[in-house]
Amino acid sequence: MEPAYGPRTDDVLLVDVAPQDLERLPPRIAAGTKLTHTVPRDCDRVAEATRRLNLYAKARWVVTNRLHVLLPCAAMGTPVVFVRPPNSENRTTGYAHLGWRITDAPWDEPRPKLAPDLVHATAAPLRDAVRRFVDS
Repeated sequence: MEPAYGPRTDDVLLVDVAPQDLERLPPRIAAGTKLTHTVPRDCDRVAEATRRLNLYAKARWVVTNRLHVLLPCAAMGTPVVFVRPPNSENRTTGYAHLGWRITDAPWDEPRPKLAPDLVHATAAPLRDAVRRFVDS
């Protein structure tokens, strides 16, 4: 599937993945680009967030333990593997299903976990509600 944000790259992004979880990945995936989602305070944070979202939107795979990476990837149709951090059940309940698990990810045929039309149908009312809130 071609992302709306430009052509998909062959990049595999490993965002804040713990070393013990890297060992569980196929070697070609574990060799991807290691990134952190933490944005330095001394930069243009909006520009940096936009840059990162563009990277996530075009990636072949994103592997992460961050909800703040999982959610936009799922919304943009980027194939994402979510590695649930330890002791995070309360925070991740209701979201983990948006990404693949390491054990069932279709590594050779990257695709979003959820159908993009389902994600977009869910996103539209949320986007409208946020827009109404911001405009009021």
